[in-house]
This record gives sequence, C-alpha cells and structure tokens, in this order.
Amino acid sequence: MLVLDGIAMRYPGGLAAIDRVDLRIEDGSFTSIVGPSGCGKSTLLRLIAGLASPSAGAITGRPDGAVGLVFQDATLMPWADVENNVYLPLRLARVSRAEAKPRIAEALALVGLSDFAQAYPRALSGGMRMRVAIARAIVTRPRLLLMDEPFAALDEITRNKLNDDLLRLWREQEITTIFVTHSVFESVYLSTDIAIMSPRPGRIMARHAVSGPAIRDADFRATQPYLDACRAVSRDLERAMAVAV
Repeated sequence: MLVLDGIAMRYPGGLAAIDRVDLRIEDGSFTSIVGPSGCGKSTLLRLIAGLASPSAGAITGRPDGAVGLVFQDATLMPWADVENNVYLPLRLARVSRAEAKPRIAEALALVGLSDFAQAYPRALSGGMRMRVAIARAIVTRPRLLLMDEPFAALDEITRNKLNDDLLRLWREQEITTIFVTHSVFESVYLSTDIAIMSPRPGRIMARHAVSGPAIRDADFRATQPYLDACRAVSRDLERAMAVAV
C-alpha cells in the first residue's frame, strides 16, 4: 500500500499547491485523481514519483524499482525512432542494447506498435505517439504507473480506444496505476477508486469506490452502475469546487 500522510507542498514565495493530503493506494488498484485545473494534481504525481520532496508530511510504501511516468504530452525525442525513444530509460539505467531489445519489443507489442519500431514521431498520429510514451514508461517493468492527463488532447474515438488498451495493460501487467484526469466519465470508466480534490491548495475532499465488471467495454458506459457513479462523482466535484480557497 502506498500511503500519503499529511502531504503539503509550498513553493518559494509561499504559494501552497496542496495541503494536508491523506491518500492510501492499494497495491494493484487503478486510482483516478479528479479536480479543477491548478488544484495540485500534477504536483501530487511528482511527489509520488519522487521528483520533488513535500514541504510537510510523508510518503511511505513506494514500491522498489522503477516508477513509470506518462506526461500530458508524449515528450518524444523527434530525432529518434520509436525503438530508441522506448530504449531511453533503459539506456539511462545502463542496460545494454542487446539486453534491452527483447524488453523494447515486449513493450511495443503491449501497446500495439510492433510494426512501428523504426518509425519517427513525425510520422505518427497523436494517439500513436502517446502509445510510444506508455511503452517507454512500462519498458522498465514498473510496479507503479503514474499518468498525468495523457489522453486529454486526443479525439474521443482515440481516447476511448486508449482507455480500453490501458485497462487491458493494467490487468495483464498488474501495475498499480494513478491516473490524473479532468473527465468524470473517464475516471469512472477506468478506475477501481476515485479521489476528488478541491481547488488550490488541493485537498482530498471525497473518495469513491467504483463497482463494475473486471473487463469493461463500451456497453459498461450504458449501465446504471456507471451512470450512478458518474452522477455521484460529479456531485462531489461540484461540492469540492464550492470550497472557499
């Protein structure tokens, strides 16, 4: 279990990004974090990833080994082909190319890009570039995957397809996943658990467990449990938005 206990983050000048965040993430869960722009969702992911240290509080239970991180933009190296973009974290870890090659092939197969290993980012669609970013995040075989609104800029059809592919990857690889999104509908479709944040300084205002089938598809979006969960999360998000800053 990953435990955030009383986490606060203040930037130089006194700006409070998040304050008194308590959050418990079960091993193997898929947790979405939903909240308004500027509430500290991305800051929270950076703290969990270990890219920054909190001003107060403690984070315990972070898994040993690599943590995968996917940003809002694919952030690919335009001069490198897909294979070399995915190889980057292994190269930084001093893994030889010979040892890395089967792991790269495995990661590309998992995201459906086996035939594009030698393609360059400029030749790929936005959805394909994001698949490369996901492959790069999972090539290290992390136990924790952090995703910061990775599908926000994509069209609905591509976004829905990537949602399904992400769920399949989560089930098959058993990666504990924390997913930041502005979309209530996306959070309910993907998650086993949802945390709702208030405006800055961000706090966890509500939690929702999402019941539903283990394998979800488009039909799940038309079920009463899905619609009820969307309404409940939307109501709590409205309450969170009304919190005085």
